Amino acid sequence: MNDHLLAGVTDACLSAHAEVMAAEGLVLTPRLVVVRDGQLIGYVTLRPVYVGKDAVDAVGQMSHLAAAAEADEVFAVWETQDLAAACDHVPLHPDTALNVVHANPDKHVLYRHPYREWRLPGRTSSGMAKAKPQWLSPHPPAPEAELEPAIAGMLHFCWEPFDTGSKIRVEAAAAYLIEQRYTVQLTAPASEA
Repeated sequence: MNDHLLAGVTDACLSAHAEVMAAEGLVLTPRLVVVRDGQLIGYVTLRPVYVGKDAVDAVGQMSHLAAAAEADEVFAVWETQDLAAACDHVPLHPDTALNVVHANPDKHVLYRHPYREWRLPGRTSSGMAKAKPQWLSPHPPAPEAELEPAIAGMLHFCWEPFDTGSKIRVEAAAAYLIEQRYTVQLTAPASEA
């Protein structure tokens, strides 16, 4: 598994999490980063969801991009309490943390980045309190750690064949996900992906 990509994805997500907290008073939306042959194909960010089954199903559907790209590794990113609240279950871990799972079809490693939330002065334009994370010491890497059920399900389906009926599977999967209100960013043209 690619440690250079792990560092890049982790740093980008930690920075994005802090920016979202300060600008919007929210946490980073769950996302899936897709890689094949060491090349970043793109990522998908969770669509707006209803609490419960809709959230669980929506997290699982993010796997369409990885399956269509025939990914050989992915990074799943989510905030512990946010995902538990959306999926309407008790979180596996009691603390607030940004989680990064680096996975391939054979294994996964969980990297947890706990933090305390500090309030910033002022409010966002929507009235939310601004905040910033005070990052605490990261937990040690946890190979084959138990994962939130929605994340475990999503990872399972990342490796399943996905036929879009199109020769440009990645673009077709991205178009489907966008139609369903996910945010998708591809980093390589379809002819290369």
